[in-house]
Amino acid sequence: MIYSAVEVAKWLLTEAHKHGITITHMKLQKLLYYAQAYVLGMTGQPLFYNQIQAWQHGPVVPDVYSVYNKFGNNVISVTNDTPAPAELAALISVIISDKGKLSAHDLRNMTHNETAWQEAWNNANSRIISNDMIAKCFSDMFWTSDEEDEYQPSFNSLKEENKYFQDNISDEIGRAHV
Repeated sequence: MIYSAVEVAKWLLTEAHKHGITITHMKLQKLLYYAQAYVLGMTGQPLFYNQIQAWQHGPVVPDVYSVYNKFGNNVISVTNDTPAPAELAALISVIISDKGKLSAHDLRNMTHNETAWQEAWNNANSRIISNDMIAKCFSDMFWTSDEEDEYQPSFNSLKEENKYFQDNISDEIGRAHV
């Protein structure tokens, strides 16, 4: 299922709040980008349908910008907890644990070093960061080659798949950053 970026933003804010991590508007934009990037890198399918653009300070989802820009550089207050659906809870948790403790400026700098943002930023005609650009940039983080991925797990239930994902995705991300 494909979601709205505003929904995903609420899930990220709820998860961060649960762990005592503060989120500013700029940081939220980068976390959304990484949530989309991780899903595109793993599955080739988008998490949300909203467009991502290359702005001066990194990737921005304009639809989410219009909702949260009123907070400026201040911490976004969470008034209603909105937990992610069960099938995405592990992903949202990984994004917050992997990137949530970084500052907005650290995340900004990370995105500026990635080809997806660079290519869009350098294209004066269109600053759209396409899903194809993101998938190309992030797929190697999760998939290396068919020969190396001989073991393909199978699951008997969604709960079993979510547990496998929760238990193994942090290790996979850690190896990708080494």
